[in-house]
Amino acid sequence: MNTERFPVGTSRGTFTQVAVLALLASVAAAGEPKGSNTGEGAPPAKAPECRPVKGSHRPMAVRFTPPRDVNVQGLTVTVQYPGARVAIPGKGSDDTVRRHVTHLPDDVIWYPKDLGGTLRTTVAKKSGPIPPGRLFTIDFEDCAGATAVASGFDCTVDAASDPFGNRDRKSGG
Repeated sequence: MNTERFPVGTSRGTFTQVAVLALLASVAAAGEPKGSNTGEGAPPAKAPECRPVKGSHRPMAVRFTPPRDVNVQGLTVTVQYPGARVAIPGKGSDDTVRRHVTHLPDDVIWYPKDLGGTLRTTVAKKSGPIPPGRLFTIDFEDCAGATAVASGFDCTVDAASDPFGNRDRKSGG
């Protein structure tokens, strides 16, 4: 898999990559997803204690189906997960979090950010549209003492953009 991570503000790349970097920068600056309980003036929500069971695997595929006749080249997706039952080791966008987000399409720039109970990930194809199907897989670890989980996950598209960096007005852009 050929993935590359560009620092925001890089001067390298095509117009499309620069437009994608602008989308990545807006995601990084945005921080918490809409509706989170950590916004201005609100006390941070206390996440239930989770002790990840090292070596456990609970993969969850995030799939994408673009609208008919629309070329989507960049997406920001928020996955809310039951943090008392499963966990992504690490925090923010460190390498441990990155190792738990796998199976991305070839030739993408991507940026995951785990906020504890919420994973926000931007995926942008360097050229051409993002193909339909699996966008990525999250490899969760089970929490010690928690029962197997099949519910409590929510996935939303926060932003989408075309090859020119134009954001979809319906997706919060």
